[in-house]
Amino acid sequence: MKLYKVAAVIIIVHGIIGLLYALPIWLIDSAPSVFTHVIPPQEFEVVVGSIWGILKLISGIGLFKNFIWGYALSLMNCVIAIAMISQPPLGIIGSILWVVVSVLICRQCFVELKAAK
Repeated sequence: MKLYKVAAVIIIVHGIIGLLYALPIWLIDSAPSVFTHVIPPQEFEVVVGSIWGILKLISGIGLFKNFIWGYALSLMNCVIAIAMISQPPLGIIGSILWVVVSVLICRQCFVELKAAK
């Protein structure tokens, strides 16, 4: 199995988890919630997180099907996620995950370049 496929599965699972995290907030919308006193609504973060989750799904599918835009979008997602390491604790966990994904993608690229020579 190519390392691209492993990286793509990790990206897709991470994107699904991100969308599932934002799904209850989208469904409840502005209805009163039990947790509003604990977690104040942060609409901007939910919108950005949802868009980024969709981009992760798209890049994971593109990488899984070996499209060149899938590689580019996945590496851009890696750079953005690694830059967000300063947001503990989920930023650190996500950044470590994306470092693993970027290493898998780059290693497979070097293997294919070596085989082409």
